[in-house]
Amino acid sequence: MKLTISSKELLLAITRVSGASTDKKLGFYSLKAENNPKGGATLSISATDASLDIYSEHPCKLEEPGEGHVLCEKFIETVRQLPDGEVSLLAAENLLTICLDTQEHFVKIRLPLINEYVWIPKQELPEVLNCQLPAAQLTYMISQVVFNLAPEPTMPYAELGYLHQVSPGVLRLVATDTMKLSYCDIHCELPEQLLIQGICLTKKALNALSKICEQGYTQIGFSYCSSQKVCRVQVPGYDVFVRPSHVAYPYYTKLIPTDIDPPILLDKDILISMIKRATISIDYTKVITLHFSHNTLTITSQDIEQSTGLEGKETLAIQYERKELVFGINSETLLNILSHILSANVGLSIKHPRAPLVVYGGTEPGDCMARHVMAPIADSSTTT
Repeated sequence: MKLTISSKELLLAITRVSGASTDKKLGFYSLKAENNPKGGATLSISATDASLDIYSEHPCKLEEPGEGHVLCEKFIETVRQLPDGEVSLLAAENLLTICLDTQEHFVKIRLPLINEYVWIPKQELPEVLNCQLPAAQLTYMISQVVFNLAPEPTMPYAELGYLHQVSPGVLRLVATDTMKLSYCDIHCELPEQLLIQGICLTKKALNALSKICEQGYTQIGFSYCSSQKVCRVQVPGYDVFVRPSHVAYPYYTKLIPTDIDPPILLDKDILISMIKRATISIDYTKVITLHFSHNTLTITSQDIEQSTGLEGKETLAIQYERKELVFGINSETLLNILSHILSANVGLSIKHPRAPLVVYGGTEPGDCMARHVMAPIADSSTTT
């Protein structure tokens, strides 16, 4: 294999495929250079692991077709350090020689090739259901849910996002860390039976899908093969094959309230600042009380567990002319939700102090709806 390619194209390639290899020291990338039937040449770089296969294709000037396989860590480190310019790649005699020669720089690095591996072509998926998904909405969907996935969950489903079709034109992603539940719906044209049963995706898989949405295309191709339990997400020159987890996702809809009051709209940044100030004096429980009365929000905290007598209290003038409402909430959980809401305003909806609290952005991108559900801690002085 002998070719010349832009250093920017190489950097783009490793950015795309880096999500597939968890262990960068032991994982490897496969490189294959070949002529195109319609003219020109392409360098393809692929990476694979237990749940992902990623392929990235880039134009190059080819002298000799061929393939080579290198360890991820050294190849990533080398490509990231390359100056801008044309890079020559030569795979021969168990070595990959990477060379860049400009007026300002001369770089020559040799990395060992792994001869035990062979190039694995893209998987052919029979009997697939195909559709086009809006990239911006899919990015928003993932951003509103993926933060819930726990790195070391107490329950297997808590490290998975559940992607499924809830109605003919609505695709939903849901995730819970058992303390809070987030879900996001996007409205788009879908085949009737695309994901009726749904698939469970790891955080790594969701990040790979988010990355493919950031390539500048308004639509991305989505295919699902129910017989092989594989989905394929693609834009020109960039393919991600995802093997979903076999973990069964629980029946989550019973946690979502069907009857909620209209939202109490608040400025997100002001609310975050109030919560942070209120929790300065409490270190153990992180529980704060939200008290809504006539056009007033009062946030209080007390260090009851430590019996130090420390407390915080702050009020804010708001538009609220309903029945008085008092409930406690875990401040860390609420702040975690608020930090991922993109809107400047947020809505809080709760029917009564022991009902689920629903938090969401006051404004959202078109055809998107994200909701975050958490359990409040009812104030002892409040009756339902």
